[in-house]
Amino acid sequence: MKLICITGTPGSGKSFMASVAEEMGLKVIAMGDIVREEAFKKYGKKDKDTVGKYAEEIRRIYGEGAVAKLVIDRIRNLKDDYIVIDGVRSPHEVSMFKKYYEIILIGVIASRETRYLRIRSRGRVDDISSIDDFIQREEREIGFGLDDVLHNSDIYFFNDDIDKETAKEYIRRLFKLILDGSI
Repeated sequence: MKLICITGTPGSGKSFMASVAEEMGLKVIAMGDIVREEAFKKYGKKDKDTVGKYAEEIRRIYGEGAVAKLVIDRIRNLKDDYIVIDGVRSPHEVSMFKKYYEIILIGVIASRETRYLRIRSRGRVDDISSIDDFIQREEREIGFGLDDVLHNSDIYFFNDDIDKETAKEYIRRLFKLILDGSI
């Protein structure tokens, strides 16, 4: 099994890329969904403050690779040739995945303005409600080591000033190249 790990700052288009992979029949695991589920199990809610608190808490208690450990527990017995991991945020998570799997790391890039507008429009329960929330969330994720992960990506996808259909086509091509071993 190989992992196709997607990383990027909040609102860059990681989940969009993962949804295209899912449309192509690939198994997708969203790290953020796992954190939201676990936060809800523990605290009974999944608002942005609770999810952020839980993400920091499990990393403090179980180490910086804690979320990757949760993912590995969920994929360990799967038989897929490729699994897409949406939302890798720290070098420790990358290292944890590399202990068990071969990985391809894709960094999704978009401008701060584009990302802010996307987040404001998508309506997730733990999303931001102001520019200050946006900056705070971005700084928290950068604190997890997101910048290092982005800088060490194997492939970059620039997801700015591009319409959805064109982006989908480029993403499909990218995944086809990965699946046929060209990348």
